[in-house]
Amino acid sequence: MKNLVIAIIFIPLLFVISPRVLADKELEGVWKHANKPARIVITFKSKIGSAAVVEHRNNSKADGLNIIHSIKRVNTESMTWQGKMYSAAIDDYVAVTLALQDSHTLVVMLKADNRQTEEVLRLLKE
Repeated sequence: MKNLVIAIIFIPLLFVISPRVLADKELEGVWKHANKPARIVITFKSKIGSAAVVEHRNNSKADGLNIIHSIKRVNTESMTWQGKMYSAAIDDYVAVTLALQDSHTLVVMLKADNRQTEEVLRLLKE
């Protein structure tokens, strides 16, 4: 009987929680830079995300910097988001696509001048 009561309470909640919110939760958390001794945290508030440097052992001045803002889900079917990433080369933010390759790998891509998409950042889930 207790299991039935729990099921009655929680099963309707599955229909209330949108797939978009669940997917954003997969992106949230602490990620390690694949090539540098740096950690980045991704958070969402009101369905809009941001990525900030938590720790960078080679560049402590980067700690706390918001490197990607305005992260929004592209659609509920794909595991892709769009956002604005800081580019030191132009001292401004550029449009990027964030894609989960699997549950532990996040790739950030930028469209180059030749219209080719290139990987600019690879993060691994901690």
